[in-house]
Amino acid sequence: MTRVLILGAAAVQADAVASARAKGHEVHVCAAIPGPANPLADATADFSFTERDLLADYVHRNDIDVVYSVGSDVAMPVIGWIGEALALPYLVSEQVAAICNNKTLMRAALAAHDFSGNAWFVTVGPGDAVPQPGRPVIVKPADSQGQRGIARVDSGDLTDAVRAAQAASRAGTAIVEEWLEGPEVSVNGYLVDGVPALAVVSDRHVWPEHVGLVSGHTMPPTTISDEQAEATAIMVMEAARLLGIQQGPVYAQVKATDDGPRLVEISPRLDGCHLWAVIRECHGIDLIDAVWTHLIDGAPPTFPEVVADRTVGIDFVCAPPGTRASFDGSEDVRYYEPGQEIRAINGRFEKIGYRIGDRAR
Repeated sequence: MTRVLILGAAAVQADAVASARAKGHEVHVCAAIPGPANPLADATADFSFTERDLLADYVHRNDIDVVYSVGSDVAMPVIGWIGEALALPYLVSEQVAAICNNKTLMRAALAAHDFSGNAWFVTVGPGDAVPQPGRPVIVKPADSQGQRGIARVDSGDLTDAVRAAQAASRAGTAIVEEWLEGPEVSVNGYLVDGVPALAVVSDRHVWPEHVGLVSGHTMPPTTISDEQAEATAIMVMEAARLLGIQQGPVYAQVKATDDGPRLVEISPRLDGCHLWAVIRECHGIDLIDAVWTHLIDGAPPTFPEVVADRTVGIDFVCAPPGTRASFDGSEDVRYYEPGQEIRAINGRFEKIGYRIGDRAR
């Protein structure tokens, strides 16, 4: 029996726990804050997986064979580190994952290759003067996740937005980027030995009143043409190659601008929006199962040709943090029990559940 340790206990990690257990593996979960993944696991460790000494000790004491996560940028460098340090299987090195986890490093690495899908950017570290470039711009923490601390600024001084982004950054660093105008899409890809094996594009819908916060996805995309979708997939896979992603899943957010697809972010992981469930419904491909086959069995997956004969969407139920969870019964999955207080993750509008279903074509 393979012992799998999942980093994180949120709803996205719960999918990975359920998948690994369905394949007959013993599954452990490591998270400082309990979540939906905990009740599904065979065992849990209640400390932060960023405490590397504790993590390594837990792996030793429990004879863990594989450490992995889904939907977490913070977890990916840790997985690479422990794989390298303890000779466990891993798909992406700590160095590559760390570059993708830091927007400044990612943008700079792509700029060094004159990558056409890049965006203009400037970094603002602790104590740096706040720049005042042309508007509009988007301001983000350089090394956070989950859409924390981001703001679009159309006019006026950037200082408040930069300070808020720095406060949400582990290193106290903000990044100011040009605002990219155009439909927003997501790409779920997979690489084997540096060769693209799969690339699936979907619309990424956002709440109009909450910059960057996702409200749902549609697959295949309805806001861009087939030609734009193909160009987007090619661009993302080129970015993955330039960043050194050679094996396993890749997830990217992209804006389809008038000047072509432009990269918003990219990470060597499965996404945090349950899009593997949408891909399974739309295309019959199970990306989590593909990861276990690759990581545990050492057998790189092969994928059928992607042909969509239906349009499938996921819609998120969201509510402000600090309020009580309430549902109307149309959701497929709930992250909270009714009446339970909603924790602050992005601090603005939190996912509390979702539904998946067919959309009109």
